[in-house]
Amino acid sequence: MKLTLIAGGVLFLCAIVAMLIPFTLGVKPPAWKAEGKPTSEVATVEYVVDGDTIAVTRDGRSVPERVRLIGIDTPELGHGKGPDECWAVEARDMLRGLLPKGTKVALYPDPSQASTDKYGRLLRHVFTGEGTPDRSSVALYLLAMGAGPEHTYDTPYAGQAEYRHDADLARTNQLGYWHDCQ
Repeated sequence: MKLTLIAGGVLFLCAIVAMLIPFTLGVKPPAWKAEGKPTSEVATVEYVVDGDTIAVTRDGRSVPERVRLIGIDTPELGHGKGPDECWAVEARDMLRGLLPKGTKVALYPDPSQASTDKYGRLLRHVFTGEGTPDRSSVALYLLAMGAGPEHTYDTPYAGQAEYRHDADLARTNQLGYWHDCQ
């Protein structure tokens, strides 16, 4: 019983530290967001597909749409067609922990990017805590925790320097993917 309480306390403490680390590493909304552009829409997370893709419902729609997070490219899951890449499961689980089913998120389109990618997924900056003053970028959090490298599609996106900065910090500190896979 005592060992169970100690283990539970250690797990709780680790969870608190894990939530605070990104904020000490510079996780913050990109500068363009502070200017109020572009406008966002609120969506509800239905499930996490992998470390950089979620399925959401928005505007009262009943069919979930897939959203690809701008700025990060986590390792790929095999989805039964092959082996998972190094840190794919951990990145997916990190995102699942951050965005459980029912979580409200803000989706921001990026004017420099296409609306969808070649797989039909919406390309968006995704933020948690919509409607509160402490909104934070999901991709910046994942980058700061070492879930995968920064990724740019065809053209630079809004806030790219901040995303690269957080990815560089994770790489320098050998966090997550950078520790286990590089």
